Amino acid sequence: KLVALYEKNYASAPAGKTFQECYDVKTVTPTDEYMQVYDGARRKLEELGLVF
Repeated sequence: KLVALYEKNYASAPAGKTFQECYDVKTVTPTDEYMQVYDGARRKLEELGLVF
């Protein structure tokens, strides 16, 4: 189920971001943008039945 969500966009997927782009390196705190990505991914996984 998870692969089906992403495989059609595999060839045109955007590049990932570096640690420095996702976190404040001084406080090692995730950025708001990164937390939105994380929360969305976690929601998808929970909908598929994964328990955190």
